[in-house]
Amino acid sequence: MAVSGQKRQAWRGPACAAPESKATSLPNSTCPDPEGIRVNKTVAIRTLDPEHLGQAGVQREEVPAADLSDQVPDTDSETRILLQGTPVAQMAEDAVDAERLKHLIVTPSGCGEQNMIGMTPTVIAVHYLDQTEQWEKFGLEKRQNALELIKKGYTQQLAYRQPSSAYAAFTNRAPSTWLTAYVVKVFSLAVNLIAIDSQVLCGAVKWLILEKQKPDGLFQEDGPVIAQQMTGGYQNSVEGDVALTAFVLIALQEAKDICEGQVNLLGDSISKAGDFLESRYLNLQRPYTVAIAGYALAQMGRLKGPLFEKFLNTSTDKNRWEEPDKHLYNVEATSYALLALLLLRDFDNVPPVVRWLNEQRYYGGGYGSTQASAPPLGSCTLPPVACHRSQTGL
Repeated sequence: MAVSGQKRQAWRGPACAAPESKATSLPNSTCPDPEGIRVNKTVAIRTLDPEHLGQAGVQREEVPAADLSDQVPDTDSETRILLQGTPVAQMAEDAVDAERLKHLIVTPSGCGEQNMIGMTPTVIAVHYLDQTEQWEKFGLEKRQNALELIKKGYTQQLAYRQPSSAYAAFTNRAPSTWLTAYVVKVFSLAVNLIAIDSQVLCGAVKWLILEKQKPDGLFQEDGPVIAQQMTGGYQNSVEGDVALTAFVLIALQEAKDICEGQVNLLGDSISKAGDFLESRYLNLQRPYTVAIAGYALAQMGRLKGPLFEKFLNTSTDKNRWEEPDKHLYNVEATSYALLALLLLRDFDNVPPVVRWLNEQRYYGGGYGSTQASAPPLGSCTLPPVACHRSQTGL
């Protein structure tokens, strides 16, 4: 049995909100959220197995208090202890039950970054519920509502589209490579759910290739996002050039079927980015970078031989790609690794990874962040057999 303790609180995080009038004097680098958002923090996750982990059949676990230093004054917090059955039994029933996705379907709002933070979970949740046919559990009538929220997010995001077709938190900021690639990725996933203008999507793809890709295939960032937490493990600058190139490459491959007829250089761009990742892969040190670059290469059919050995050997106990004290990065990295294994149809190595990810999940907060929750749920945008087998752990 797995048990997790968490604190829930309201706080004023780095969510972006555009000034409502010219009388508001705020620097462009400021991203206030006057209403605050209610967030969940996972404090600890423990596996209860007194026979093997306890003494004399008794297992004692102490859970530290959550860090509430960023809590808004005069707001409440609450502690929850959540229990679930053995991960293997849970996988056999459902990897992600529809009831646990309710909190992911939200109304997107805010600046060009915050709007995407709100839109993404809804896109992923709808894809997952469609693929696993769980809308009946969730409520069939709620699918249309979710689609309306995606449409709203799409329409709002167009307000932050610059003349170059790139995106930033605000239109007067330098466009961001990461955010533009993120928009490409999410819009590509949403194209089968709502009407997406291909010129909008492919214009962003063209900008990434023509403006941000170097001759060696690397993608560079000249306009970092304000809400750095939305970038997940990429915000760690170590091997950032590889992580960013892998992230953009994944987005370009998501958009390939839609845009290759409109962007003549797309195939060459993907190939060059893959060459860059291959040239750096064996010398990578961060498990996060190994995992995300491994997934990008797996999409191209290039994660094999010594590269695949590097990919597997970087894992801990063959079930997670982790760095010390980086829980959400580890969930995100391991999720990318799972996607790579599913693409490779390496079902022998899939079950322990799925079990570990299931142990990290907690009720009410997805996997804890946009980037941490998107990849594992996104595995069910792969062919149904891959999704099904990743759920069951078979």
